[in-house]
Amino acid sequence: MKTMLKFSVKIDDDNHTLSKENGISFDKIAVLLKDLYDAIETKLGIKCTLGEIRGNCYALDFYTEDEKMHDNFVVVHKNLEQHSEVDLRDKEQKYAKTLKGILGDKFYLKAYDKTGAEVAKLRSLSIAQEIEHYYNTQLVYGIFSEHGAKSLKAKPHIFISGLEFKIYINEEQDLLLKPYYKTHKLRFRLRQKISTKDGHVISAELIEFDPLSNFNLLENINSLDAKNLKILSDIKESSDVIKKLYGD
Repeated sequence: MKTMLKFSVKIDDDNHTLSKENGISFDKIAVLLKDLYDAIETKLGIKCTLGEIRGNCYALDFYTEDEKMHDNFVVVHKNLEQHSEVDLRDKEQKYAKTLKGILGDKFYLKAYDKTGAEVAKLRSLSIAQEIEHYYNTQLVYGIFSEHGAKSLKAKPHIFISGLEFKIYINEEQDLLLKPYYKTHKLRFRLRQKISTKDGHVISAELIEFDPLSNFNLLENINSLDAKNLKILSDIKESSDVIKKLYGD
């Protein structure tokens, strides 16, 4: 039997005026819960329940066996705390908008992970503020799994399977990438924008990409820089090379 995971949000103000009896209107909480669920769901069919409302504040406890859903909960709230609005996924932006309407200028929200540790504190949801960051260049491997832009004038972006941040692309790259949507494993060279607070990647810009299927094994090895050659350090047989370069 899988372990049941508990994680929570707590809405409060400096005077601790909220309680079970003096809480937030049910219709507002219903929308908040729906938008939160949409932002963290994993499509694995594992339910997440609202266990209780507790404390001398408005604390909501959630329970699930889905480890990935818990991890998404943590990521979403860290993103709302540290990212600018434009760098959020669409469902994160929707949740942020609903949450901002509830918090206003009076309340704040704290999010807690399965250990009870605070992972984010959102006050007035100032998600448009720029956070301190630095840049690096990194090679990553994956499948181009999602594409989007807010409008025809907005800068397009993509997502790579397994990565949680937006990767901005130009118009030429947009056209070149389309044939590889969900079909090929690609090698991407990214200019990553990284938070100085905790080292997570906020967003990235695509420098270049290559379809791995167009390269033979020797060409793939020759293309690696010194940092990425470390992946060959524990190779014991030929099959290990394939796993390292292309995944299991």
